[in-house]
Amino acid sequence: ADKQPVTVGALAFITSSGIQYGQISAAIVLSITPTLALALYAQRYLVEGLSLGAVKG
Repeated sequence: ADKQPVTVGALAFITSSGIQYGQISAAIVLSITPTLALALYAQRYLVEGLSLGAVKG
């Protein structure tokens, strides 16, 4: 079982016949989607926590 990160696997789309930009772009989108979704979900709580910490009294 040859397991590797998606970002490393994207290098497989660079071949001697050329660079397959469509497949590389799809791999990049798939690799950043979970992180982006988590950041958007957590943004509400991060802003709320920073706001509460900045208020005195």
